[in-house]
Amino acid sequence: MVCYHLEAVLAILLALGTAISWGTNPLFARRAMLKVDVLGANFYGILAGLFVITAYSFFSGEMTALPTLRLDQFLTFALLGIVTIALGRTFYYVSITKIGAGPSISIVAASILVAPTIALFVLNELINLKMATGIVMVFAGVYFIAMRGE
Repeated sequence: MVCYHLEAVLAILLALGTAISWGTNPLFARRAMLKVDVLGANFYGILAGLFVITAYSFFSGEMTALPTLRLDQFLTFALLGIVTIALGRTFYYVSITKIGAGPSISIVAASILVAPTIALFVLNELINLKMATGIVMVFAGVYFIAMRGE
């Protein structure tokens, strides 16, 4: 039996919570976007997220870390925000309105293929046989979901 430290268990629970929230997001977004356009949906989501993260940062005491960011760190996080929140979510919501929530989330799950590839070439991390097998299985799953109507 594997004994995890409390921090590892918390990290696993947080990751599971992330998976659940991201997995249910398209279901609720699809229904809500019947009454509002993609940019409106994204704007309201970003605005609400900004409020929540600001409140969390203030009450957790992490707000004090913001002034200590170096310029390169700030620019990196700003670019990540643009790519993942602004562009990624907009593309995602457009996809949901065009092909539906189920196929969209399944295809977006292919993002798991991006991280190991970048880690291999940019960070010089190794991919073992289990990881390679998982990547092939995810790719095959995305392919079959994308080709469901053919």
